[in-house]
Amino acid sequence: MALSFDQITAIGNNVILPKVEDNVFNKHPFLKRLKKNARFKDGGNQIQAPVYSAQGDSSDAEYFDGFDSLDITPTDRITAALYPWKQLVAKVHISRKEVLQNSGPTGIVSLMTAKAEFAETEAQRLATLGLYSDGTAGTGAGTTKQLTGLQAALSTTSTYGGIAVADMSSWVAQVANNSGTNRDVTLDLMQRSYQAGKDGSRKPTVITMNSGVFNNVWSLIQPYERLSAGAGKVGFEDADAEFNKAPILVDLDMESNAIYFINEDVFHLCIHRQENGRKVVHGDLEKQNSQLFKTYWMMNLVTTERRRLAKLDDINEAS
Repeated sequence: MALSFDQITAIGNNVILPKVEDNVFNKHPFLKRLKKNARFKDGGNQIQAPVYSAQGDSSDAEYFDGFDSLDITPTDRITAALYPWKQLVAKVHISRKEVLQNSGPTGIVSLMTAKAEFAETEAQRLATLGLYSDGTAGTGAGTTKQLTGLQAALSTTSTYGGIAVADMSSWVAQVANNSGTNRDVTLDLMQRSYQAGKDGSRKPTVITMNSGVFNNVWSLIQPYERLSAGAGKVGFEDADAEFNKAPILVDLDMESNAIYFINEDVFHLCIHRQENGRKVVHGDLEKQNSQLFKTYWMMNLVTTERRRLAKLDDINEAS
């Protein structure tokens, strides 16, 4: 017996769409970390993130002795980076014919589960491509509608967050390259980039690279490798290894010949509070004998201290 519209809608809302919402992020280790630590905003034409400008003079603090006159000249250290909202949707589309061919709750659940897996896989792929993109149509998902990703944050020449390099050169990420010539990775090179992203107690919390680079890194760290005994308790069980206790995540969508050292205290996912996996069901579509289930997100990646992100570039990959 074929299910009614209301029954199919209930299955979609109660069984299928919640899994899509979770699995888009939870099946990918870096996206899972970002979603877990995401920050939420209620609105605004853009995401505004405070940026602390360069240190260097003593106008905000000073030593003094006794009755010395204090410098009370006002300073404006705080500026703001602006990031556009980006939108993503996962779609599960089921036709009336498919409903009739898969009668009964069990058949419909199996059908919709299979379709949902395709939808969540595609949405996850697009989110991951955006994560490692520069936000232009030349990288990642190949569209300017994608997330403003890590290649943008780690660029030393491009405007990022609406702030040009010429206007705040001290905010630029720490990039160690070899003038375009690839070289073998060493623990010393990795340590230098790790330290470049460190500032007191704040330090890189996750390291990412593709499998070709990781195969060479693994040969260096394998003799010393010990995965954190508590990793599973904090949700980072997907780490392939660790370096200075920072989990190493291997991703096929990661930029080639490079290693990223990311401080998640200053790099996070910002999600609109009212568009965080919002579910919509369209039944009896005007031009099709079908139903459509959609899950929406509005978000972008945000950096508040770009200079605390580091990149080791021009690294050989294992063939």
